[in-house]
Amino acid sequence: MIQKAEMTLSGNEYKSMIPGPCEPGDHFSYRIQAEDAIGNIGCYPGPLATKFRTFDISVPLEGLWECFEKESHPFDLSNKRLNFSYDPLEAHRYQSCIEEFTDWTIEPEKGEELILGNDAFIPIELKKGSIPLYGEYYDKIYVGSNGYISFIQGDTFHEPTKSHHFLLPRISVALADINPLQGGKIIFEELSDRAVISYLEIKQTDNPGTNTFQLELFYHGLIRLSYLEMAIEECLVGLSNGQGIPGGNPVDLSLTGLCLASTPPEVILESPSGEQTGLFLVHYKLYDEEGDSADIHVQYSQDGGTTWRRATEGFGGEGDRGLSSSPEGTQHIYSWNCLADFGSGYFPLAMIQITPYRFPECGMPGHTEPFEVYNPMRQEIQNYLLSQSLPLQINLTRLDVNKDGIVDIADILMTIIHIN
Repeated sequence: MIQKAEMTLSGNEYKSMIPGPCEPGDHFSYRIQAEDAIGNIGCYPGPLATKFRTFDISVPLEGLWECFEKESHPFDLSNKRLNFSYDPLEAHRYQSCIEEFTDWTIEPEKGEELILGNDAFIPIELKKGSIPLYGEYYDKIYVGSNGYISFIQGDTFHEPTKSHHFLLPRISVALADINPLQGGKIIFEELSDRAVISYLEIKQTDNPGTNTFQLELFYHGLIRLSYLEMAIEECLVGLSNGQGIPGGNPVDLSLTGLCLASTPPEVILESPSGEQTGLFLVHYKLYDEEGDSADIHVQYSQDGGTTWRRATEGFGGEGDRGLSSSPEGTQHIYSWNCLADFGSGYFPLAMIQITPYRFPECGMPGHTEPFEVYNPMRQEIQNYLLSQSLPLQINLTRLDVNKDGIVDIADILMTIIHIN
């Protein structure tokens, strides 16, 4: 339900109350529309009036940030790794754990060096996935020289204050006055299951010591902050949803519960034969030595594996959470709505990739071989349903987009929903 609320001028700002009532966990979407004296209309976020920003009414965000100060609260995360993972049913809540850390998970020297000046940032378009943060997915990140990654826009601020940290959606690995011009490197690498940003031997202004730390952003939602030797004196570490300072309190991240050691799950996919259309049922097996349940993150590629995006789930599958596994492999089916992700047309280089994980362990992604997808135009199904003239060689399998064995009104409705 969309409600309208008039905004009133207060000083130099326009303000309005969002209609209530609301409870913790409620999800709101909004847009702001403005009209000038001659009738020109603009929207935020723009340029389309169909775009919305979102926020949640959440319970206090306890334990997601910590402020370090030289004398009163010195930095104590050297040789430690923090893991954060959100609850898919409550995207504003994160679980976390900590572990000892002595060497990289991902060797940073294989990546691309980012040339950044003092108080600078660089935008990066992600090609192999999108990053979830507080329920929003981002295909673009802004790597800041001051020890953080921001979303929506770049930032150059370096004061480690919570008021600024929470101004944007952000992951502060070590928000501080860091200056790459004094030495060290910032390295970026995008893998099939994550994006990695490494700060190597970076110096804090007016501090001769060096700092080495790494951020791993997994496309399934895990956020991993790893610290080697750190000489930093004042900084802020934590996550931000960009909605201002929350009602909770910071905690001592070094006292976060220990990560439980486990063997990461494994996956093997069956590559399809023949042309696919509409809903595609992905057959795969989950393997795990202890037989513990696992979650999966599913991505699709339209170009043979160069670019990956989060797949849209269809109906008829088993979902992506709490899936059984076994040492000999447990068979599962994931329903992919390729009509929603591709639209209509012929796509000869489609691929599906599945990454199995169990917090905080992430298995290696598995993928199919390239296969063909043909999604019909709505007119093709409409012509068939209305008994209009059709070529005798028409492939009815192509028109059965919901895979129920018949071509009927359900197919045209599904096609209309997903094709402009």
